[in-house]
Amino acid sequence: MKNLRTLAPEADSQTIDYYNKNGEEYAEKTLHLQLNDQWLEFTTHIKPKGKILDIGCGSGRDMIKFQQLGFFTEGLEASPVMARIARQNSGSVVHEIPIEKMTFNEQFDGVWACASLLHVHEDNLLLVFDKIFTSLKSDGCFYFSLKYGKGQIRHDDERLFVYYNESRLRGLLNKFNYINTLRIWTSEDSAQRAGNLWLNCIIKKT
Repeated sequence: MKNLRTLAPEADSQTIDYYNKNGEEYAEKTLHLQLNDQWLEFTTHIKPKGKILDIGCGSGRDMIKFQQLGFFTEGLEASPVMARIARQNSGSVVHEIPIEKMTFNEQFDGVWACASLLHVHEDNLLLVFDKIFTSLKSDGCFYFSLKYGKGQIRHDDERLFVYYNESRLRGLLNKFNYINTLRIWTSEDSAQRAGNLWLNCIIKKT
């Protein structure tokens, strides 16, 4: 997959604009959501005091939780407004760049991407996976969640959403021969929004 890094994908500017305009409201709605099952599933695979990168860190909620559990955290946010909020709430370093542009190399014991990769254009997801796996140390763990379904659409609020089912996701992950997919499962929406089903995945870098 190394040749993927020669590409130059762009983050979706309309989605970033949405979070810049609605960051405070979005943070208020999501800061106190509890993802206990996902947090536990992920952190059991991270060594004590390990370093975690939170991609699309939003309000900083998950970095706060990981810090409480004894981990070190850094965030990554494409929206300057959301990046500022995450820094204020978590005290973490937050890199103000889109995931499509990140260049970390074996720096993290874990990467967490909760409800953020769903905004990555479907043509860019393989490259994004490659960048994430490259950012992980050997035996590092990667958790991500996507909206369950199929297709790519732009919602009325101008955000881009891409939907995946397990078959399509496994087809993408099978292109990488240096990872082990530990678990894929579906879950209900933490904010209890009707009609929202999530596809969760845990991966180990071998």
